[in-house]
Amino acid sequence: MKRRNFLTSGTCGMMSSVPFMNTLLNLTMAPRVVQASSGLSAGGEYKALVCLFLRGGNDSFNTLVPTTPSEYEDYLTARTNLAIGHGVDNGVSELLPLNGDVGGRTFGLHPSMPRLAALYNSGKAAFVANVGTLVEPIPSVDSLQTGTFRVPVSLEAHNIQQEQWETCVPQENAWSSGWFGRAADVLNLFGSDSPPLAA
Repeated sequence: MKRRNFLTSGTCGMMSSVPFMNTLLNLTMAPRVVQASSGLSAGGEYKALVCLFLRGGNDSFNTLVPTTPSEYEDYLTARTNLAIGHGVDNGVSELLPLNGDVGGRTFGLHPSMPRLAALYNSGKAAFVANVGTLVEPIPSVDSLQTGTFRVPVSLEAHNIQQEQWETCVPQENAWSSGWFGRAADVLNLFGSDSPPLAA
C-alpha cells in the first residue's frame, strides 16, 4: 500500500479526527491501523508518519493553496495583499505546483517549501487538510450557533484548542498525556512486528 493511499484510506485518513483517535485508544481500530501500516515498510525502505505541531506558527491558508481557477480567485479575494502568485506576473513569489489533482481540484505550495513539494510530487508525502477539533459532526455554522450540538471546551480559545490537538480530548482540559504517546502504547501492545513508532 502506498503512503498516500494509506493516509487517505478509511484507516489512517480518519486519524485526523478527534473521535477516531478516541476510538483508536479504546483498542477497537488499533489492529486495522497496525495491519495497514505494516505495508509502509515493504521493500526495505524506511518510511514514517511524521506529525508536526507548529503551535499556531503557520499561515496554513498560504501553505497549501487551491489553484483551480475559481477557487484561486476566491483565495485572492480573501488574502488580498497576502496572496501568493500563480501563473500571473504580479511581482510576488509564485506557488510551487503540485502534481495531479484531487477530485478535479489542483493545489500549489508556498514558495519557501521546495523540498516538501518535491517529496509530494515524487509520491513520498501527502497532506491531510481541513481538520479540526470536534466532539461530534456539526453540519453548518448556523447549526453551531443553535447550541444543540456538543462542541469542544473553549471552542474559540486558541490556546485551549492547541491543548486539545495535543491530548485529543476536546471534552475537557484536564488531560496531561498526549494522543501520540497513548496511541504508541496501544499499538506496541501488538508485539515487535508492529512498525516502529517515534515521537
